[in-house]
Amino acid sequence: MIVVKDFLSSIKDLRCWVKHFYDQSSIPELTRIKALMRCSSFLVKIVALVWDDYKNATPERKLEYL
Repeated sequence: MIVVKDFLSSIKDLRCWVKHFYDQSSIPELTRIKALMRCSSFLVKIVALVWDDYKNATPERKLEYL
């Protein structure tokens, strides 16, 4: 079972990391762009997992998502 609150906290942590990483990093621009692409891919995977769980959930479970 997927716990949505855990995913949301992870996404918020990831967002803060990306902002800090991009602003403060001294590594080359291309490397930063690749790191952001990996983060974006990770977020897409998270959304896909949560969506699959939502589609297969019971009506009571769907209410928890709201």
